[in-house]
Amino acid sequence: KKIEKQNDVVLKVRQLYYGLLLAKDVRELFEDANRHLTSEVHRREESSEPTDPVELVRLKMFRYEVLNRILETDKKAALARDGLRISMGLEPGTV
Repeated sequence: KKIEKQNDVVLKVRQLYYGLLLAKDVRELFEDANRHLTSEVHRREESSEPTDPVELVRLKMFRYEVLNRILETDKKAALARDGLRISMGLEPGTV
């Protein structure tokens, strides 16, 4: 029983750790998408060529969706960090 419980804790810590690594990678991906979308919005707004206003609004909406995903990723990563800290028996602010 004791070894089984230890194995469960090890598995949970491993899952939380790899979840944090995944959240970091996903956040970087969303940040990259946000940079590209921001650049494209600015390019179209400052362009001398006519820009379809509907397309510009779609780009802005997609950019805000990406920003929302970044916030969601941050929230979930914070929960995973807290879970990891608690699972390892660490004090608040140590992970």
